[in-house]
Amino acid sequence: MNGTGQGRQQRGRALLPPEKLGAVLAPVDLVWARLERSGAHRIVEAAARSALKAVESFAGRADAPQVLADRLARRLSEQLRTGGPITDPVGWLLARGLPQR
Repeated sequence: MNGTGQGRQQRGRALLPPEKLGAVLAPVDLVWARLERSGAHRIVEAAARSALKAVESFAGRADAPQVLADRLARRLSEQLRTGGPITDPVGWLLARGLPQR
C-alpha cells in the first residue's frame, strides 16, 4: 500500500487498478491504461466493484473475480472482432464491458 492508503501502484505514468480489482481488470489492462484522469479511474473502479458484487450474488465470492474477468475478456474480444477499436475507454467499460447482459 502507498501512503494514501489506496493500495495503488504506478507503472510509468499509468495508474494500476487497486489490488482487489487487479485480477478482475487484467483482461482490459490496455483499456485501463488509456484512462487519463483520476476521476475516470474512480468511476471505473466503482463500476467494477458494483459489477463484482452483482456477480458474487450468483457465482459466489470466491469465483466472482474470475467470472467477471472472463466477461471482460470475452467482451473485449467481441469488440475488437466486430466493433473495431475502443474510442471511449470509460464509456466502453461502463456500458459494454462490465454490465451483465
